[in-house]
Amino acid sequence: MTRKAWADKGSRHSRGYGYAWTKTRAAVLKRDHYLCQPCRAEGRVTAARDVHHIVPKAKGGTDD
Repeated sequence: MTRKAWADKGSRHSRGYGYAWTKTRAAVLKRDHYLCQPCRAEGRVTAARDVHHIVPKAKGGTDD
């Protein structure tokens, strides 16, 4: 089984991904028409599964 890098860092809520992030994530996916933006920039059409912070929250990033 492959381990995730964040697997030992607590729940998503304890890492700062609560209800506000869930709402922001849904809004970003809808705004981007559920398409992966890095793939789109390279000319590929790929369904988005993730929404990434520009600066990771673990490194001081925000949900803005």
